[in-house]
Formats: sequence, C-alpha cells, structure tokens
Amino acid sequence: MQRAFLRMALTALSMVIAVPSFAQSPCPPNGSPKLGGAPLPITKQQLNGLKNRTEMPPSVEPMKVGDILHFDDRHDPELEKKGVVLEGFLLGFKREGPESPNCYSDTRRDFHMWVGPRQPPSPDMSLAMRAQSVVVEPTPAMQERHPTWDEENFNELVGRRIRVTGWLMFDPEHPDQIAHTRGTLWEVHPVMKIEVFHAGEWLEF
Repeated sequence: MQRAFLRMALTALSMVIAVPSFAQSPCPPNGSPKLGGAPLPITKQQLNGLKNRTEMPPSVEPMKVGDILHFDDRHDPELEKKGVVLEGFLLGFKREGPESPNCYSDTRRDFHMWVGPRQPPSPDMSLAMRAQSVVVEPTPAMQERHPTWDEENFNELVGRRIRVTGWLMFDPEHPDQIAHTRGTLWEVHPVMKIEVFHAGEWLEF
C-alpha cells in the first residue's frame, strides 16, 4: 500500500516538474503584452509578426536611402512582401528597451540603426542627418544567428558605407519622429544580413 502510494506521489511530482513555466516558453512571433496587461490588439500582433520574420526574402531589390524616402507614408501590404538590399552610411545605432515583439524581455532586444544617404562629416552631423534617414532593425532572432552583431562591433561601423538585406516594413507607431529622427515610417525590419564596403569590395559583417 505504501509502495503504491509512493509511486503515485512520484508520478504526480514528475508531471508537475515536466510542465514548463511561462517564463521558460519561447516568445511567439506575435509577441505578448506585459505581464498582467491587456491582450495585444490584432493589428499589433500582425505588426509584431512582420518584425519577427526569420526567413530570408525569396528575392531582393537594390535600393538607396532616397528610394525608400520617396515611398508614400501609408501602409502598403504589397511592399511589405518585398526584400531589399539598402545601401547607405550608418549614422548611429542604439539598443532598444523591452518591447512587445520580444515579450518584454530585458535581454532579447532590437538594435535601432539609422542609415543615411551620405557619409556624416562629424558625430554632431550624424544626429542631424537622422531626419532624412531610414531606420533598420536587427531583431534578437537575427542577432542570435550573427554573434558579431553587438554594440562593440557596431561602433566600428558608424560612419561607414554599409548595405543591409532584409524586409520592407511599415511601422505606423512613430509619426512623431518624422523629420526628427527618421525620414519615413518605412523601415528595413528585420535585417537579415549586413555588409560593409572595405578596400573596394563588400564584405559580410
């Protein structure tokens, strides 16, 4: 009797241990709200799904910064099916804070990068030139595939000629930034590949 009870107790314990906690679960492509927060609207989930794409575009179109700046600032689902190779100069970057696409993780966060059409003559001018820049974002999933994509190495790219391969995406959440820290609501997000122009050729970063 005691042995049967012990077996039942051990079985129940193993079942409890086998159930993963929410914190251990991977973040879904559509992201999640803050703990205890309201569910994300469908439109937000769809936007997060675009941000969290991990497959390489089946085809890409070469573009300069000016090409994207000339897009109409309105959502176009057909454009969001496009892959691009955007060429320009890295004006700067920063690490984003916790956001819903990454389930508000403190460690898995996007990089926010500004690509401009010309090489900045000085750090101060880099800041001013962001008003006519395109935002590109390497997501946590892409950072995990490219171990060199970190703050220390990105510092070496600032001011240099680069090109990024990724998906076009319209981000309607930042209209207040237009003509201040971005030139358009169109982004390259996520970034799948980064190259730097060195000694007359493009090298993968």
